[in-house]
Amino acid sequence: MTSATYRQSSVISGSVISNQLKTTSHPKSGSRITDSLTTDYFQIGSAIDSDNRYLWRANHRKLEAEAVRDAMLLVAGKLDRTMGGPSFQDFVIDKPEHSPHYEYHRHDPEDPKTQRRSIYRWIVRSQPQPFMAALDCADPSMQVGRRNESVSPLQALAVLNNALVLTMSKHFAAKLEQGDGDLSA
Repeated sequence: MTSATYRQSSVISGSVISNQLKTTSHPKSGSRITDSLTTDYFQIGSAIDSDNRYLWRANHRKLEAEAVRDAMLLVAGKLDRTMGGPSFQDFVIDKPEHSPHYEYHRHDPEDPKTQRRSIYRWIVRSQPQPFMAALDCADPSMQVGRRNESVSPLQALAVLNNALVLTMSKHFAAKLEQGDGDLSA
């Protein structure tokens, strides 16, 4: 699809949906709808273009592994947002004098040095991080133009059993208890 065709179809679908909204009254108040992000907007849009051929809404996408990790740290209140600086290692090196072994399971998730954004993670090209690999993180040993997107039971098990996830869940629960359920605490 060329950009001119894209713009034309977006304008057409936007005007069709907007015109439909202008003529629709809100069922509770009887007034016209002015907010573009309402339930009615999506119901009308879905009725006109349910498969999103006119690109009137963003398609659902799977969250990247790095974003999942960063979101867990953020929600737990442990994300270090410091920009720049050295990378961190989320593994322990066993036998560093020759042929090192990277032990990801021996990493301490409570270590504050490792609670930085995933962009600062030290990547071992020969042995990917199992948790990140389970969530379809790009393979660092080769060029990847587009990431795999899969949904599998292994991903659910990785999220349920990973030490980082369990630790950050405990911190999040403590944060909720401390704030009496208030998420801004």
